[in-house]
Amino acid sequence: MAKNDKCTATLPPMRVGEPLEQALMRLAARDDRALSDYVRLVLERHCFGHAQSVGVACPTCPENNAMQSDARI
Repeated sequence: MAKNDKCTATLPPMRVGEPLEQALMRLAARDDRALSDYVRLVLERHCFGHAQSVGVACPTCPENNAMQSDARI
């Protein structure tokens, strides 16, 4: 996974319950990262790691956007 420090987009705010927020904050602290950096890393690992696990050759290719087995068209 290539490291890309340049922020290219801002996601819309997301509402989460307190238990999830606390868990994410603990995990971020344990990894010595800011919460936003930790969430970005988790999303990146999920998207690109998950794409490999379902056999997608190019996770950034537009034709592979819905490769999860439960994705709806």
